[in-house]
Amino acid sequence: MGRDDRLSRIGETIEGWAQRRDQNRTSAYERRAVRKILTSLGLTKVDLGIARPDNPDEEDWFLTMSWFSFRYPTCPVTLFARNAWSKFVIWDAFRVRNKRNGLWSNWGELVGSSPADKPVACVFPFPSEAGLGDGVIHNADLPYTSSEEARDLTRIQRIEDDGSSTSIELLSSFIHRLGLVWDPR
Repeated sequence: MGRDDRLSRIGETIEGWAQRRDQNRTSAYERRAVRKILTSLGLTKVDLGIARPDNPDEEDWFLTMSWFSFRYPTCPVTLFARNAWSKFVIWDAFRVRNKRNGLWSNWGELVGSSPADKPVACVFPFPSEAGLGDGVIHNADLPYTSSEEARDLTRIQRIEDDGSSTSIELLSSFIHRLGLVWDPR
């Protein structure tokens, strides 16, 4: 952090500071989520020197979900990461889908803002008390390796009136199932 940067923040309001802090936390979580996905897919040596298409001078673009989409355009799922969802995300999955329910209102925004040609998946942290790590909410129809795996998998699935379904599962099982239909190499 340079001297000019510190001086410009002297007059910053508490709201501005809180917003900047939340942005930094969100960016850090997104980078961790991308690293977990890359590692789980066996991509440990990745070329991070890819310039952003609209701004080649921007260096902090790597290891974001936008970078992942640009680097791996054949991925069958549009990926997002969110760190600011409800503390009770597991319970929200069973509740009525309305604007007051943090999980479903955020999910609706993501699905509405993404391209319609691909399913959507969003990585999020389960509450630390649950000890589950990261989860994924998605509308992708991914296969299982066996009927035993399908039976033993911890997953919440919600089927809508129009026949579409939304699932919540652990990130590790989602990545495993994604690897069955897509090879990024």
